Amino acid sequence: MYVRAAVAERLLPRMIGPNATRDWLFWLDYDLTPADGAERFAMGTPNVVGMFGAVESLALLRELDPDLIDQHVTGLAAEAIEGLAGLGYHVVTPREEHSGIVTFRTERSKEDSAAWLGQLAERRSYLALHLDKAALPHLRLSFHCYNTRQEVHQFLNMLERVQS
Repeated sequence: MYVRAAVAERLLPRMIGPNATRDWLFWLDYDLTPADGAERFAMGTPNVVGMFGAVESLALLRELDPDLIDQHVTGLAAEAIEGLAGLGYHVVTPREEHSGIVTFRTERSKEDSAAWLGQLAERRSYLALHLDKAALPHLRLSFHCYNTRQEVHQFLNMLERVQS
């Protein structure tokens, strides 16, 4: 979180983290006066393991080449778009330019869609359910560099079996 120094002193945190007080080292003195500056918003011990993991993940992504990842992911999305359209779904994601996220609509109710997603999850296929302003259910697939064409085809085949 970034807080401009000129503003930080005027902002009060909604919660007090263990290291966010002025004298946090004095554990037996429960003085909850917020620390100076942005430190008053610190909510706990930094996730050191997560930081190292993020650094290594970024190194792997750079090694794989972001342009190649983009080509791969948008290719998977294009196959999913064509496959979903072929199964009769209304695909919201544009066919021309798109990312690795594919959104499609089902004619099922919100409740039926949630139950249907449960059936898909039992088969180890996880989609996100979103509702538009009219509460119509939309389902979202998200692809990344670790997904394969085989997985797209497996999903479409499974979807065909489960949709009936």
